Order: sequence, then structure tokens, then C-alpha cells
Amino acid sequence: MTTKLIIFEDNAKLRQSLEQFLDDGIQYRVLASYENCLYALEAVKEHRPQLVIMDIDMPGMSGVEGVKMIKEYDPGIKVVMYTVYDDNDNIFN
Repeated sequence: MTTKLIIFEDNAKLRQSLEQFLDDGIQYRVLASYENCLYALEAVKEHRPQLVIMDIDMPGMSGVEGVKMIKEYDPGIKVVMYTVYDDNDNIFN
């Protein structure tokens, strides 16, 4: 079964690399990708992903805030957060 996912990453090259790497059509299908998570809830409602890949440090709204909105809407959506931060505040949020 193919897992449908959405990517939120502000770095364009990294976002494109993640899309190409993950969208194999067998295990994963990238439905969309976004440079910020200001409209994360709308994106989730539109695409109905099973998985969200989210960067913590995003412009306009943090990935942590974006995930909170997504999880309030649908707690069943799986989320993979990633970051270059190594401080406890960002990690545990």
C-alpha cells in the first residue's frame, strides 16, 4: 500500500530533493509540497495525506504550530518532524 504524504520545507532545494527521494510510487506518493505551513490545515483538508513531513523552523509559522493545527483537525495523521536544532526546547515542543 502506498503512503500518501505532504512535505513542508522552506528550503527549495531540500524540498525538491525530498520529493524526488520519497516519491517512488510504491511505498510513498508525494501529493504536494509547500515552502511554509501558513496554510497547512487547508493543504491537509485538500490532499488528505496519511503522513506529513515537517521542518520545525519555518517562516511565518513554526512547524510545531503547523503540526498542532493538523493534529487538532485529524489526530490520525502521522507526522515526521525534522530539524538541525539540538536544543531541548525545540525538540520537546
